[in-house]
Amino acid sequence: MKKIILILYCSFIILTVTNTQAASKSFKPYLCAMYPAYEMYKDNCNGSNSWYKIYFPDIYASKTACMRESDKLFNHHVILQLFPDYKKPGDEIKAWVAGCDTLWYY
Repeated sequence: MKKIILILYCSFIILTVTNTQAASKSFKPYLCAMYPAYEMYKDNCNGSNSWYKIYFPDIYASKTACMRESDKLFNHHVILQLFPDYKKPGDEIKAWVAGCDTLWYY
């Protein structure tokens, strides 16, 4: 009986560590407000979750897959109305930057 409990406990630990490592290396798409990130906080959208960096719930194994699959989301007309893209000088205040990274917490 003790051996079964020990085996189950070890299996639980291994699965927990494996899942945590896999999640921490997964890519999520995000939209980041350009002005606060570049001018106020100077992190150039390289920070993690914040009031000016919004992550979407989808998770991908690579940055290439994340960007490819999220392209439709980033270019959807509703998203572009809510989070306008940078088009010309002067748009920094209202522009949002799209991308994918592994810096998300939740």
